[in-house]
Amino acid sequence: MDILIVYYSKHGATAKFAQMIASRLKNASLCNLRVEPEPILTEYKQVVLGSSIYMGKFSKKIRKFIKSREEELLKKDLYLFAIGGLVDKYLDAVNHSLPAKLLDKAHLCVYGGYAYYFKKMNWIEKLVAKMTGVKKSIESLREEQVEVLAEAVLQEKN
Repeated sequence: MDILIVYYSKHGATAKFAQMIASRLKNASLCNLRVEPEPILTEYKQVVLGSSIYMGKFSKKIRKFIKSREEELLKKDLYLFAIGGLVDKYLDAVNHSLPAKLLDKAHLCVYGGYAYYFKKMNWIEKLVAKMTGVKKSIESLREEQVEVLAEAVLQEKN
């Protein structure tokens, strides 16, 4: 396999989006840094990085992974996706989370939508969600962005 999707998913929305991408690509490997060890990147030509947005940034775990593997990632065909937050603010989160060299290297960055799963959230997360007007669980993942990202990966692969 030469495509790796590395992501961090706390409540499941980012994992679901990553799985949607993987099913479109057929031969991609998935690695959720929340529950799996860091992958060996030498086996892969293309890497898709994804994270939920927490407090205006990618998750701490994915940022740590990117920082520790930046030189290796710069040698890969790189694609990015973000889940959560507001569509007009996701690029701010991406820009605040990733090194400029990595952003320049990325072929594409997409906003995958958002989801609030109240049963999986702690009380602070629920409070913040309610302060932004979200009162119940909701999922709005952007399937068309799965297609855009998958198509870009497949084009570069060929």
